[in-house]
Amino acid sequence: MSRIKRRGVIKVYKEFRKRHNLTQPQLAKKLEISQSVISDWETGKKDPNIHTLRKIYRVFGIEEIEFIMKGETKENIENP
Repeated sequence: MSRIKRRGVIKVYKEFRKRHNLTQPQLAKKLEISQSVISDWETGKKDPNIHTLRKIYRVFGIEEIEFIMKGETKENIENP
C-alpha cells in the first residue's frame, strides 16, 4: 500500500477509534500492544503490520476491505 493510501487508512482508523469512544490506552489494551505504538501510528511514524490490522478490524467490527476503501475514499476527497 502506498504511503498516501496508508495515511488515508490511518485517518479512518483514528476516526473509528474516536467513534467507538476508545482512548489510545484502551485500544492498546484490546490489541495487546503499548499505547506508544498507537501514538506512532496516528502520527505517521510507524504503520501497523497486517496481523495488527486484522485485530483492529475485529475490535471495530468491520471488514478489511471496508476499512481500506474508506481510507482511499477519504484520501481522494481530501487530495483530488
